[in-house]
Amino acid sequence: MYGFTYGDGITLIHFKAQSSRLYTAGDSLNCRYIRAHFKSRGGNAAQYIEASLGTLQDCAEEIESFGSAIVALEVEPQTYSLCRGLCRTLKRLDPDIRIIWFGEWVGKLRDMDPADAGADAFIMAGPESLLWRLSESDKESWRSESDLKLAGEVYIEEMHQEAFSYTEAEIEEDLYLLDRLSSPEAAKGPGCTVRWADLQGEISKSKGLRRYSASRFARELQQEANRGDGSPIVVEGFELEQSPQRLLQGLDVLREYATDSGFEIALSSEQLGWIEPERLAALNIAVLELIVTDSDAFRSPETRNRLTHWKTCRANVRLRIKLDEKSVLSGQETAPALRDWLNAGLIGQGDLTIRVNGPEKTKLDAETAELLSVCTGGSDPALLNGYLAFKTGQYPPQVLGSGVKHIAVSEEHVAGLARLEPDQLMGINSAFILNENSVCKSEKGEKYIDIEGVVKQTREWYRPIDHELEQQRQYVPHVHAEIRNAADGMTRLEMSEFDFGSPVEIGLRNYREASEPADKENANGRGLEILQLAQPADLDAFMEDVEAFEREGRFVRGYQVQGYVADSCRWSAAGQCPIKQLPRLYTEADGEVSGCGGCSAIGRIGDSYDALQREAAAISTREQLLRGCDGCEIRDTCSKCTFLPGYMTRDQYCDLRKRHVLLHRYMQVAQLLKGLRQYTAVFRDIDIREIGVSLRTCTHVLPASYASEGDAWVPDHLFVLFVGGQPLLYQANGGKLLKLSPLMALVLEAGIKGLSEMSLRRAISEVFKADEAQAETAARQVGLKLDEMGILSASRRAS
Repeated sequence: MYGFTYGDGITLIHFKAQSSRLYTAGDSLNCRYIRAHFKSRGGNAAQYIEASLGTLQDCAEEIESFGSAIVALEVEPQTYSLCRGLCRTLKRLDPDIRIIWFGEWVGKLRDMDPADAGADAFIMAGPESLLWRLSESDKESWRSESDLKLAGEVYIEEMHQEAFSYTEAEIEEDLYLLDRLSSPEAAKGPGCTVRWADLQGEISKSKGLRRYSASRFARELQQEANRGDGSPIVVEGFELEQSPQRLLQGLDVLREYATDSGFEIALSSEQLGWIEPERLAALNIAVLELIVTDSDAFRSPETRNRLTHWKTCRANVRLRIKLDEKSVLSGQETAPALRDWLNAGLIGQGDLTIRVNGPEKTKLDAETAELLSVCTGGSDPALLNGYLAFKTGQYPPQVLGSGVKHIAVSEEHVAGLARLEPDQLMGINSAFILNENSVCKSEKGEKYIDIEGVVKQTREWYRPIDHELEQQRQYVPHVHAEIRNAADGMTRLEMSEFDFGSPVEIGLRNYREASEPADKENANGRGLEILQLAQPADLDAFMEDVEAFEREGRFVRGYQVQGYVADSCRWSAAGQCPIKQLPRLYTEADGEVSGCGGCSAIGRIGDSYDALQREAAAISTREQLLRGCDGCEIRDTCSKCTFLPGYMTRDQYCDLRKRHVLLHRYMQVAQLLKGLRQYTAVFRDIDIREIGVSLRTCTHVLPASYASEGDAWVPDHLFVLFVGGQPLLYQANGGKLLKLSPLMALVLEAGIKGLSEMSLRRAISEVFKADEAQAETAARQVGLKLDEMGILSASRRAS
């Protein structure tokens, strides 16, 4: 796409941080205002939307293909690093592409240039009209714009929100700048957001404050309330209001247009004192975010008492805290108050965010760091799930095919990591994995927060990787390290420099070791474990457990459900081998790269994603031809693993899969019970040995004397389970869990075994002591009920 001739209009980009450095490209209220402004003038404004981001190279090529005159990024502290990486990639793709940063945070960058951001200009105020003018002019004329700073002229300054100083006479018409803008279009998807004020006006006018008039705000609020989707309406900008009268006027509008779902607003601790407790309680506020810029206010008994009264008067409301960097720096004063609020139940885990002013690090004392780690949410489940996907090879289908997700790096390749070219090889939401064989020493480093606003800890193993990629102007994704503790054999997983409080501890051991007699009575497992099939003895132990499951229809050892089998994609259902999409890679000592740990190479370090993917796909196709997979009797249930460990031949693999035709079901049920035990109360505390599952080889209501007669007429997404003798049905395609009568359970078990209608009626007669007519009636009524409930259509039933 070099030499692209740019057209008109603009492409807007807004990255959303879903969790710690995991992003989507979505929409925002600022972007909607800009699109409305362009539309009112007959211009074109496109929004880049992508839920599953690929590599930076893929994103850059797609954005450039829009052919817009300008690419404009709304940059926030949490997305600064990603936006900088994207700008660098866009500029490498085409040096002439015009890139602009905008947003409230960018509007506070003055007199300095963010480090090598790769942007051409930074908007200080009025992004809607200024972006329109820039899109209609050539780059040479940009210097005449007073609210625009060109790259090389902008620096990060202190960005604390100070009190605005103006008189009442200055408040009036000049500040109603938002009234001049066209109303933004309704947001697509869940969530409603309206704005009372923002800080994107000219700095000469009350330090950039722009506000709606009360009447215009009421109109915007009513529009959003009319299309409410059941979630609280987010109201932005009340925390910027410095006039008590104006704030109360805006809150009165909220009361007038109250909705059942309520509102989410932010207030400063000073503003809280302007509102009578009864008035605050009367507002339908579902979520209140308190902006704390002064540790004295945070420690104020009056503030604490007002919020306690509010939470007492309003059931099911949530209080969140946003700490300014100044409050964090006063750790010895802030920490006791924070602990007090936490112990009193005013706030809980995930109810605290931190506003940081620039990319510099802010050191934390130990007590403050510990409290902030707890209150900001603890360990990140998304990052842990990604790590488990890497170890098992089982990735969600929606993330496949958009770059490598994880790369295992050996110690000798850390110094030359940039040769992998992660911008072109790895997805944006990806990670390097330093495995336990690498020399990774864990140390108690310095605690700090940086531009991302989360607690971090300096780690010696992380610095060389960060430095290597920064030197080569490559985006730094996540880096995870497995830190082995020789004392207890457990492995601690450290994720970049994020400090999530309690460490993530994982047991990494061979399957045979887990199955030793000493662990047989430990029915509920001993924590998160990765079970490796490293040698034939491990495989034998694994197959013994599979055979017991096929015979008894239940798991008897905790590790079978609590643990995760390494490379379990090898033993899963059809379509579970992800090698053709290449979600993970392993670097070997000699510079070779493989798609699975301990398996044959598909290329070398420096090869492109396309080249590696083509080679992996070619080897997979060739293997399936050699094995005759297309004509195999288990082709619909076998994952057809391409790359096998050194101790296993293709003939041995095929023989194991054919002898254990329910091996895929074993893996499905193990994964299902992990989720049910985590999220469903009925499974949470139950002994694993008390959970049964219906199989073609084992039923719990249908007598064992009834052998399978034909193909199952119950689909694979239905799981018949038993907890303490109570039959349950789990529908995997809808996530529903239903209680079953014993009669319904028998009918479904008959369907799993593919019994004929005649055999089904005979089984009903035998189990429930019914005559032939009663059995026929019962079978028909159950069939109609299952059809009516959308569980099993009548057309699937055997005739």
